[in-house]
Amino acid sequence: MRKYVLVLLAAALAIATGPTLADGEFPGRGLYPTVDFVEREDLHARFDAYTIVDVRSAYEYQTLHIKGAVNIPLASDSFVDEIRALSAETGKPLAFYCNGRSCRVSYQASERAARHGIAGTTAYDAGIFEWAQAYPDKSVLLGRSPINVADLIDDKAFKARMLDAATFAERVGSDSIVVDVRDEHQRDAIALFPFREQRVALGDSERLREIVRQARAEGKTLLIYDAVGRQVRWLQYSLEALGARDYYFMDGGEQAYYAMLSNSN
Repeated sequence: MRKYVLVLLAAALAIATGPTLADGEFPGRGLYPTVDFVEREDLHARFDAYTIVDVRSAYEYQTLHIKGAVNIPLASDSFVDEIRALSAETGKPLAFYCNGRSCRVSYQASERAARHGIAGTTAYDAGIFEWAQAYPDKSVLLGRSPINVADLIDDKAFKARMLDAATFAERVGSDSIVVDVRDEHQRDAIALFPFREQRVALGDSERLREIVRQARAEGKTLLIYDAVGRQVRWLQYSLEALGARDYYFMDGGEQAYYAMLSNSN
């Protein structure tokens, strides 16, 4: 009898902890319980059965995306209209994705579509990085496919290029070129380093190429910042492709810079 009770307790414990473990691996699943999700292997196995939608920014999509995916940013004012038209056109279930397991945008896209009466939506919540590592033949990096997995930039390589706000500010000088890659609406006409920085729109490959050439010719370090330290992750791919070697980002971007100033007062 005691053995039977222990077996029941073990089974109950497994049931109770199962969703918790899944939520730990995919934290968004617990926060969006009404959103269906598709595992990476299942999406790959039924690749042609889905219409895959990249709901990140156009710049992120242009840098790295799932082959054949349609880019409709969740932030777009026309998101719902475009999704409704796409669903009607393909007649397939829509699989939304963003960067990775901690990204909530794929869930938010699916939830928003469903709220507007668009059926058959799901979230591929493992994200683009895991997909690209597993299926390089069904991934596109800077316009090229299949991709070389070795060209993917991991967290270690990205963090190695980060400087805290104070160190970044100390490095600003005659031997560096400061580059502001914030969006126009983020800049609000305020430069963090007046008369010392150049502004480059993400996606302006020609302007970026010019600055990289200038830095290399003059032997200067590129010091690059954005709003919160996230956009520069995608910029790193373009920098590497252009042959930039001496460059760093501000960890936390503009937000961290103002926090540093506030804490120093």
